[in-house]
Amino acid sequence: MTSQDLQAAAFNVVADYPGGATALAPLIGKAASTLSHEVDLRCQGAKLGLHDAGKLTLVTGDLRIVHAFCALAGGRFEPLPGA
Repeated sequence: MTSQDLQAAAFNVVADYPGGATALAPLIGKAASTLSHEVDLRCQGAKLGLHDAGKLTLVTGDLRIVHAFCALAGGRFEPLPGA
């Protein structure tokens, strides 16, 4: 797992959300164009912050960013019982 895999996970979370960045960005307090640039694998200038990655995970319920981060750190994600 690489940092590019982590960025790809964030891109896919946004792209797969119904309505994409246009629908998701306002839910995390961002402009759609900003969010799009932050997760774009080709855009080197904008970066998605850790706090915003957490917001994306909470709003979407999609754990791909969490799984990618854990794999990058050499581990795995295991949800707590009842969570």
